Amino acid sequence: MAEGALARGNGQIAAAASRMVDQAMVADSAEALGRLLSQGPERIDYQLGRESQAVRSAWDLKEALVDLEAFANREKARIIRAVRDAFYATPKPPLSSEA
Repeated sequence: MAEGALARGNGQIAAAASRMVDQAMVADSAEALGRLLSQGPERIDYQLGRESQAVRSAWDLKEALVDLEAFANREKARIIRAVRDAFYATPKPPLSSEA
């Protein structure tokens, strides 16, 4: 039963990360990307907490929780990379030479 909870947890974390990555790809401003950069990892941490509780409820498997946390950390890094890539792909206004 714990393995099923772990698999479901991975799926829920991946789905949350994918939504954030998708939003980064269509963000139309640096502000939107900044919000995603802040909210994305927080969302994954929230989902990790929920899914960790589900795994604990199914069975106390510390190794499974370590695996779930490692997966969540990889997904947070994926969000950060997507936001960074989208930021660098976004046209920037020219810098003014007047100071």
